[in-house]
Amino acid sequence: MSYARFLNSDVYVFVATDGYGRPCLDCCGCRRHSGGYVAYSTGDMIDHLRQHEQDGDEVPAGIYGELRADDPVNFPAP
Repeated sequence: MSYARFLNSDVYVFVATDGYGRPCLDCCGCRRHSGGYVAYSTGDMIDHLRQHEQDGDEVPAGIYGELRADDPVNFPAP
């Protein structure tokens, strides 16, 4: 599931799993971090996207609400 794409913003964010099978959110092609940025919590990704906004990057308007709403699905309790 993607939350943002380069077609309508300056970030490309999607849910994924890392190389160890752990759920994460990926800021693919991140301008702030060479090689992309991976967050292991919704709060971490929200903080990261706010930094993008402070840098002047376009971030989709509804992304924060979508990330919060999907948090239990993206990061299920053990």
